[in-house]
Order: sequence, then structure tokens, then C-alpha cells
Amino acid sequence: MVRPVLVLATATALITLYLTAIAFPNANQAYRVLAYSLLSGQARTAVKPRVFTDDLLPSGAMVVYVSDIVSSTGEWHDLSSAIFERQPIRG
Repeated sequence: MVRPVLVLATATALITLYLTAIAFPNANQAYRVLAYSLLSGQARTAVKPRVFTDDLLPSGAMVVYVSDIVSSTGEWHDLSSAIFERQPIRG
């Protein structure tokens, strides 16, 4: 009676170990890479000099202001950013 319980407990522990040590970190890294590539690609086209931009994140929780963008390199100068949580409007 104890043997099947030990086998099931060991199998469950190994599955949990795999998920927490290998699968979840790899998935999180893949998500970060994808989000960064989408955000940086959108930032190149959406950000204009001397304009407040809040279109970079779907939630609109990030505002970016760039003083100048060098046209030959695309380099940003005097960058300011703010991240905030929007509160719903109560009426």
C-alpha cells in the first residue's frame, strides 16, 4: 500500500521540480525577449522628439518623453520616462 503512494509522490515531485526549475524560467525568458522585441520595434516608430508618448504599453502605464532623436543613428537624447498605475475613473 505504501509503495504506490511513494511512486506517485516521487513522480509528482519530479514533475514539480521540472516545472519550477526548467520550464517556467525558460518560458519567462522567452516572454521577456518577445516583449522587448515588440516594445523596441514599436518604440522606434511611435516615439517622436518633444512629444509625450504613452502608446508603448497596451495599458498605457508608461509615458516616455525624448528631447531629441538623431536621424542618422536613431539615438535618443534626454530621455524621461514614468511608469504608473492608472486608476479607474469613478463617477
